[in-house]
Amino acid sequence: MIKDYGIALAKLLFAGAWVDGELSQDEVRAIESFLDTIPGFTEEDYKRIYLYSEFPMSEDESRKVAEQFVTIIRTEEEKDLALLHLDALVKADRIVTPEERCFYVEIVTFLQQTSISPFGRFSKLFKNRNKWKPSETINGQDRETLWLDHYINNPVYFRLRVSYMGYGLPDDLSESTFEQACLHASLMVCIEMAEGSYRPDMIADYLEKTFGCVPEVAAYLVDLSALDYHHSRLNLSRQTLQVLKACDATEIETIFSRIVEIFKNNSTPEPKKHARLTELGNALNIAPATIEKLLNSLLSKI
Repeated sequence: MIKDYGIALAKLLFAGAWVDGELSQDEVRAIESFLDTIPGFTEEDYKRIYLYSEFPMSEDESRKVAEQFVTIIRTEEEKDLALLHLDALVKADRIVTPEERCFYVEIVTFLQQTSISPFGRFSKLFKNRNKWKPSETINGQDRETLWLDHYINNPVYFRLRVSYMGYGLPDDLSESTFEQACLHASLMVCIEMAEGSYRPDMIADYLEKTFGCVPEVAAYLVDLSALDYHHSRLNLSRQTLQVLKACDATEIETIFSRIVEIFKNNSTPEPKKHARLTELGNALNIAPATIEKLLNSLLSKI
């Protein structure tokens, strides 16, 4: 199976799953069973697909996904495979809503009546989608263009934006400041979790002092980071790299100093603490002499 076809069909399946405004775990499992049949998927391919599971798809977005799928199909076998998985999706949670039934009938009818060469555009499909619950998502813009980079590299910021979609961000901070705060929150949570010493109040205090977040927002970013960590959406090396890309040398040294301050109060044995912080400082491209100076000055205050 060609990977482009697999990605396009997975998006179409998510469009069908979201048609009633809800995405059930049974529907997700049905789509995952299809994804398991596609060889050669990278981590980024999976992220690209699962982005469509994060929030509902509007009528306009679903139509575009359907039209893109049509341009990918090359053989009758690929058409039959699409019909097979559409059928499995509709039956997945054993509850077929009117919206799902309408979606299924229209898609199946279109595929069965359309010849492979050439496929036309969806001229009538979705015309009567009055019952679809509209999503206040992306105003007709491409989901991947707007969200994929954040979804992969700054998932906490992605979840913050989605949770406040349609309402604006929950503070007077700029978008770029929020992006930075989310990156730092995720890095701090990764470090604390890896050390087995998770203290959300200290991380929230760091966000307040560093970025000027109000206490409620700082606590919310820490909670989002912890949730993403437990769902394996955060990775310490990736989050370190993203912070490194986003900051200049002076900012990175400031970050490292704050991290050392957080570490000095946890229960990690002193030699391990020193080695762990040295490793992190090296990952952040801080000069060895600067690392030693910061560690000696801050850890000596314990």
